[in-house]
Amino acid sequence: MREGAQGGFCNLREMLCATREKHGTCVAFHEKKQGFYQHISYGRLCEEAGALGTALCRMLPASPRVLLVGKSSYHWALSFVALLCGAGIPVPVDAALCAEDIEEIAASAHVDAVLYDADAAELVKGLSGITSICFDAIPQLVEDGRTVVLAGEEDIFATPIDPEAPAMIFYTGGAAKGVVHSHKSIAATLAGICASSTVNEEDIFLSVLPLSHVYECVLGLLYPIACGASIAFAEGLGSMMRNMREIHPTCMVTVPFLAERIYDKLWQLVGENEARVRRAIAISDPVRPLSARQALKERLLARARAPFGGALRYMMIVGGCLPAALSKGLRQLGIFAAQCYGMAECGGLVAMTSPTCYRDGTVGMPLPNAAVELLNRQADGSGEIRIKSSGLMLGYADDEAFLMSEPQQEGYDTGDMGRIDSDGFLHIIGKKENCIIRADGTVISPEETEQLLLQSPLVREAVVVGVRDDARGDCEPAAMILPDIENAADLFGPAFTREALESAVGEWICEINKGLPDAAQILLFALCETAFPKDAAGRVIRAAVAAELQAAKGVDEKTLSQ
Repeated sequence: MREGAQGGFCNLREMLCATREKHGTCVAFHEKKQGFYQHISYGRLCEEAGALGTALCRMLPASPRVLLVGKSSYHWALSFVALLCGAGIPVPVDAALCAEDIEEIAASAHVDAVLYDADAAELVKGLSGITSICFDAIPQLVEDGRTVVLAGEEDIFATPIDPEAPAMIFYTGGAAKGVVHSHKSIAATLAGICASSTVNEEDIFLSVLPLSHVYECVLGLLYPIACGASIAFAEGLGSMMRNMREIHPTCMVTVPFLAERIYDKLWQLVGENEARVRRAIAISDPVRPLSARQALKERLLARARAPFGGALRYMMIVGGCLPAALSKGLRQLGIFAAQCYGMAECGGLVAMTSPTCYRDGTVGMPLPNAAVELLNRQADGSGEIRIKSSGLMLGYADDEAFLMSEPQQEGYDTGDMGRIDSDGFLHIIGKKENCIIRADGTVISPEETEQLLLQSPLVREAVVVGVRDDARGDCEPAAMILPDIENAADLFGPAFTREALESAVGEWICEINKGLPDAAQILLFALCETAFPKDAAGRVIRAAVAAELQAAKGVDEKTLSQ
């Protein structure tokens, strides 16, 4: 029987020491070097973190803020843990940022030092007035710190840690937002995750996302440490499948795109054995309890699961919601996709599904340390999500200090729109900033309608925005559709024309409208020929789409009318 880690620690050093006491000889990290995996135990991690932290304390001022720049590696994780153990306040930075952005973050956070890997040297060479330490120097620093500790001169583990004090700073959108967390807030989040999941010391996490991101740092690094599980670093997305066959991971933190890629690739590799695999799924799906069903699936589907290491059973999905059909499909293959909902301001996670409590298409229920409120509820029960949690941030880093108080006291308004169903499951339906506000005050979340539109094989991309109707003095939902021409040509055959495609899309929209409230129904649509304009993060620039639709409305009413 699997048992999750126990929470209740006051700071993250206490968590590490508890894991060392219970799992000291277990593997903490698997890291590939020159073609071979090195295995680092929790005992070694704890000892080296203490030694490195001691050395850093002798080099840097008290409570220094330290940038961490580089790809995911044991040295990155060791540096992060050493800082958390009392050597300073880590400020993880995405190595994909440009040098100018990193310099801006360094200035915003008032950093005292930077720890970086050799590949990131060009990114940090412009930082002046701070101590720069390359990861290549870490082995010597560990030796120096070990000598000091053995001589009894100093030991970072003897230094008290204030659980209320700043522990780490995550930058989520360039230099604009530095989210400051205490040991207490992250510890509370980890305790909530441990109480809601089934990970333990037998599990192996494959770390694919950058450790500088709050999701991977909290869920893919600190959480496995709290459970005594081990962590293997993927060599890159292109090497992910090979790494999975080498390390046989049981868990991973990933985004919807990668989860879908794994699912599609698995069925692609099944090929002519699809009928056999579907029979195995049909046999194993009714089996209860979950542990027995999982064991049966691992045996019956061993060949199909082998290209992904054969042991993957648990995904934590972050950064977006999986379609309900994909969650179910992964579960049928023996992989539970735990849908996670959170943000940096709330410690990375506030709600999630679990193998014993889930509903496809939702983000589950709040963690034990969190509560969800809906503000300004609409007639359909939806409203803006407010989070109250012991895992809330201290505040944002600015040029002078950390902004504190009211956000933590009253809760954090996420800017996301959601709905809570009768069983308590939280549904995320869109962003407040994307909402369409009708003249009567009704608020429409376009993302829900967009997902419905995408269910047609004729639709490749869809964006729903508000179009102003001056005659009615209202803002009406309208859709811009990028059709899937290849699918349309196959479906229509010789009868394929633009007019036929437009008519079919219009019929599909009429069908969708039957299930929508009157205020949310799409009365106008247009087909476009090129992909929607997007920002650097890949998000559709809705203002540009709205402007294009507004212009099209005045030029060609027939194209838009159903």
